[in-house]
Amino acid sequence: MKKLILLLSVVFILLAGKKSSEQTIVKGKLVYRSCATIVVQVLDSSYYSITQNTWKDPTSKKDYEHVFAVSNQCSFPDLITVGQECMFQIIIEDPKSKDCMLCAMYDSPPQKSQLIKVIEGGK
Repeated sequence: MKKLILLLSVVFILLAGKKSSEQTIVKGKLVYRSCATIVVQVLDSSYYSITQNTWKDPTSKKDYEHVFAVSNQCSFPDLITVGQECMFQIIIEDPKSKDCMLCAMYDSPPQKSQLIKVIEGGK
């Protein structure tokens, strides 16, 4: 019986830890936006693991470090412009992304991508 209680306690703690990590807020900066691609640079070194180490902007040829492409572009606020910082959470799914219409242009986005929910930004 003690083993069962211990096992249930460990499972509960692991599940509680997972939920809190999903609620983590990350600071980033919009570095590129086109009709086909949105690129965010992560500004917190604790979250560099969700990014691509380097990426070259196809128009300006400028190199950026610790970036990812936004997978759910239709949910990314229009108010946030290139150069502005924002706070976001990594999410598992976004129902809006299923009905999202994008242009067919290919402009060499970062290979790493994330679904995100912007919490604050565009001020």
